[in-house]
Amino acid sequence: MYQVGEYLLYGGHGVCVIDDVAEKLFSGKEKLYYVLHPISYPDLKLYYPVDGDQSKLKKMLSAEEAKNLMNIFKQPAKVWIEKNTDLNQFFNSVISSENRKELAELLNTLLRRKLQFENEGKKLPIQETKLLEEASNLLYNELAITLSTTKDAISKQINEMVAASQ
Repeated sequence: MYQVGEYLLYGGHGVCVIDDVAEKLFSGKEKLYYVLHPISYPDLKLYYPVDGDQSKLKKMLSAEEAKNLMNIFKQPAKVWIEKNTDLNQFFNSVISSENRKELAELLNTLLRRKLQFENEGKKLPIQETKLLEEASNLLYNELAITLSTTKDAISKQINEMVAASQ
């Protein structure tokens, strides 16, 4: 059982904090629930049954795992998916799989693509900008908490690594 104050990953909500473990009545049944909130949306309350599928709640990365993920941003971009529907499908599969390495690789590719567009005096397309924002929000929060720093510091460090290895 997870403890109050513990950080977890909860699907597309990203990093969440357990605020309480309490009995709640939903659909006429009283059960024990984790009461959580995503750190990106502190006013949002989520309820997850303590006896629910625990595979949907993930432990945070270790410091070593986080440092290994950071190294991905020194590597070249992966192959880009040009077709928007295929890109969205791939992005959604990465998010739902909760595979942080795939998420970091996707984010690395998006950041390099953004830099390429900027170097050409262009803006990244809106669709890709939204994917970049969502992916960075999910990954940067976890890296910041795990490495005891801020999301802004993680963003700056990653952007510097990408620019330096371009």
